[in-house]
Amino acid sequence: MTFWLLGPMEVSVGGERLDVGHPRQRCVLAVLLVDANRYVPAERLISRVWGDEAPATALELVYGYVSRLRRCLASTACVLQSRREAGYLLQVDPATVDLHRFREIAAAARGSRDDDQASAHYREGLQLWRGEAFADLASPWLDRMSQTLRRERLTAELERNDIELRRGRYAGLLSSLASLAQSHPLDERVTGQIMLAAYLNGRQADALGYYQQTRRRLIGELGIEPGPDLRELHQKILRGEADATPSGSVASREPRSLVPRQLPHDQVHFTGRRDELRRLDALNADSKADAKRVTSRRRHIVLITGPGGVGKTALAVHFGHAARASSRTGSCTSIYAGTTLGSRSCPRAKYLAGSCGRSTLNPSAYQSISTSGRRCSERSWQESLYLWCWTMRRVLSRSGRSYLVTMAAWSW
Repeated sequence: MTFWLLGPMEVSVGGERLDVGHPRQRCVLAVLLVDANRYVPAERLISRVWGDEAPATALELVYGYVSRLRRCLASTACVLQSRREAGYLLQVDPATVDLHRFREIAAAARGSRDDDQASAHYREGLQLWRGEAFADLASPWLDRMSQTLRRERLTAELERNDIELRRGRYAGLLSSLASLAQSHPLDERVTGQIMLAAYLNGRQADALGYYQQTRRRLIGELGIEPGPDLRELHQKILRGEADATPSGSVASREPRSLVPRQLPHDQVHFTGRRDELRRLDALNADSKADAKRVTSRRRHIVLITGPGGVGKTALAVHFGHAARASSRTGSCTSIYAGTTLGSRSCPRAKYLAGSCGRSTLNPSAYQSISTSGRRCSERSWQESLYLWCWTMRRVLSRSGRSYLVTMAAWSW
C-alpha cells in the first residue's frame, strides 16, 4: 500500500488504485496523512480542510468523511482512530507515505559523509515527486503546505547539485539547471551552480552571461547587487580559478557552532552584592585560566542560594551580563518553577535521588554562594545541580571550553 501526496493524491494497494472518495473527503485524508500517527483535533482538521469558509455543519461532515474513509481503508493495514478530546489519528507506516519517505531519504542524504551514497539518496527521494504536491486538492492549508514542500524539494535538488558538481558530473547538470534557473531567476544559489557547471564544461562566456543576467534582474526588480558568494564566484571565473565546489554551498562550509545568547535583561538600578560579585569575578578569572590549559577538563559551576525574593536570579543575571562582555562563550537561562525538589510534589525527585549517586559529575568543581548566610543541604544541592546539568548536558559535553555556570536556587 502506498499513499501518494507529492503530485495528484492517490492511494494504491497491490498496484491497483483505491478510490477514497470525492475531493473534500480526500482533503481530510491528506491532512491526516501529513500528520500521520499524530492526533489532529477536530477544530484543526476543519480549519485545514475548509479554511475560513467552513460550513456550520463542518463537524457533522467530518464525522461522515471519517466513517467512509474507515470503510475505504478497512482492507489495508491503516487504522483510523478517533477520540472525543484528542481528535483523529491515522495509524500508518510512514514509509508508505511518499511525503514522509522523501523527508526521511533527504535527512539520510544530509547525514551521509559519502558523496556517492548521498547522491543515490537524493536521486531516490526526488524520484518520488510526480508534480506539485496535492495538485488535485483545493484547500488554503494544503496550498501553503504545497509551497513548503516545493521549497524542500528545491533545497534537495540544490544539495544534490552541489554533490554532483564535486563528483565531476557537471556535464549532465546543465539541462536541469537551466530549467531551475528559469523557474527561480532570482535564486543566487541556482545561478552559482549553473555558472560553475557552464564554466567547468568550458563555457566561460555563458557562465559570465548567467551572472550578468541575474545581476540585472536583482538590480531591476529588487534594487540590490548579488551577494558576496556569487560575486566571489564571478571573480574566480574571470580569473580562471573556479573549482568544483560551489561558493557558499552547504558542502563548502565548515560546520559552525551556534553560541547561545539567552540572558534576560539586566536590572538598570542593580545595587549591593559586592562581596558575592567579587567571589564570582574571582571564579570567572579561574575559569578563564583553566580554559587556556589544553589538558584541563574542569567545569566551573556556581550555585546561588537563598530564600525567595532575596535576589538570586537578579545577581546571576547581573553577573552574567558583566562576564559576557569579556567572554566569547555563550549564555543560557533555564527556569525551574512550580516544583519543590526533594519532596513528593516534584515528579522528578525520586528519579534525581537515585541518579545523583550514579552521576559522574565532580563535586570539587562546584562552588556555592549563599545570599542569606545559609547553606543549602547537600541533597538539595545535588538535585539542583543534576537537574541543571541534565538540561545542559549537550552544551557541556560538546564543547572543549571551560564554563563558569551560575545557578539560582532555593535554600531548603
